[in-house]
Formats: sequence, structure tokens, C-alpha cells
Amino acid sequence: KMHPHAVSELEDANGPFIWILLIPTTKQWMEDFLSGRINEKQLFEQTAVGIPYTCIYLCSAMVLEEYRRQGRATEMTCNAIRAIQKDHKIETLFVWPFNEAGRKSAERIGKELGLEVRIKQ
Repeated sequence: KMHPHAVSELEDANGPFIWILLIPTTKQWMEDFLSGRINEKQLFEQTAVGIPYTCIYLCSAMVLEEYRRQGRATEMTCNAIRAIQKDHKIETLFVWPFNEAGRKSAERIGKELGLEVRIKQ
């Protein structure tokens, strides 16, 4: 309900092979999450539907192994964020990466879209 482009998937004849989950939110909720005052579930639950969003949390990007390192997830994520930006003034992308590849991917996305990137430690 937050936005139609918050959840994306790419599929072929065998079914989905990339899934992207974004949570558009406010700066207040982003700061509370990055500082550890709230967790992911609370970030999702406390972000109201229908308000102006200024930040976006790249919650999840899952890619089947045989489709990795092709740039498709980055392209999908950028396209989804651009679609959300048509309705909201998104200024910041934030992530809680599981590995270095996730951090680098977020930085590429932020650079491509001209967004500040914040990393949860």
C-alpha cells in the first residue's frame, strides 16, 4: 500500500528470478532505524501510508545465483525508485547490507540516482 513500485520482481518462463523490496519512509523513521531505536519490522509498521516520503530503505534484493552480476537488480531498483520519485521527493537511500557486495550495490544505485546513501552498521 505504500507505493505500487515498493515490491518488484523479474521473471522468465521458469518464474521469478529477481525480487526487490523497498520501504519508502520519512527521515525521522530512517534515523530511528539507523540508530537502532527501531528495527525493520517497526520501520515498516510505523511508516504511515499516504504521507510524503523523503527516504527509501532498500530492504531486500534477492537474485537467483545464475542471474547475479548482470546488473539487472541494480537496474530494477533504480527503475522502481525513479517511479516512486514521481510521487515523492526521495533524497536518501539507506541500507543494512549483509555483505560488501550489498553495500557496493547500494552505493552504485545512490550514485546513479544522485541520492545520499546511508549505511546501517
